Amino acid sequence: MDTVQIALIAAGSALGGSFIGAAASLVTMFVQTSRDDASQRREAAVQLALAEHAMHVALAKENRGDSVPPIATYISYHLSILNKAAKGSLSADDIIETTAETRVLTTALRAALSKK
Repeated sequence: MDTVQIALIAAGSALGGSFIGAAASLVTMFVQTSRDDASQRREAAVQLALAEHAMHVALAKENRGDSVPPIATYISYHLSILNKAAKGSLSADDIIETTAETRVLTTALRAALSKK
């Protein structure tokens, strides 16, 4: 091998290593951004759920003891809505579907809690 071939191999290796390093950085950045977005959606869902739950508790007190679903149902609802919105396609049908799923969850939780 002459020195030109050795130089080309070294340059190619350096370029390949740089490409692999850049690709790894981009993948890491994408994964971290996805995790951060999911974490922010969970935090927002909890905040929305707490606010809505508190409002329903206040309304229940005014109406002399109407029952309020467990906080888990509120969190589940808001997280589902926020996840669908994050995908960029939140429709009226999505909201109807999520509401129906939440009703099923509420019924199941109430049944489980009443057995205790």
